[in-house]
Amino acid sequence: MNEAEVNKRIEDIFHSVLGSGLEAYTKGDRQIESVIYVELLIAFQNEFKIKFSTQEFFSLRSIDNIRKGVVDKLQK
Repeated sequence: MNEAEVNKRIEDIFHSVLGSGLEAYTKGDRQIESVIYVELLIAFQNEFKIKFSTQEFFSLRSIDNIRKGVVDKLQK
């Protein structure tokens, strides 16, 4: 899977879970609610067949950190 495909799948998951509110989350205008946050991480784990540790769950609290965390996991 190339980088463009990974980025497309990441964006698709963000849009699927966050819907039209994605822009507010990326600007930092809106905090990710706990339930939505868990839904996001589970969706990424299922889509990419990766696993986040409990410690990673605590550090991936922004859209950018989630994106970076997924990419890092895929590169390992």
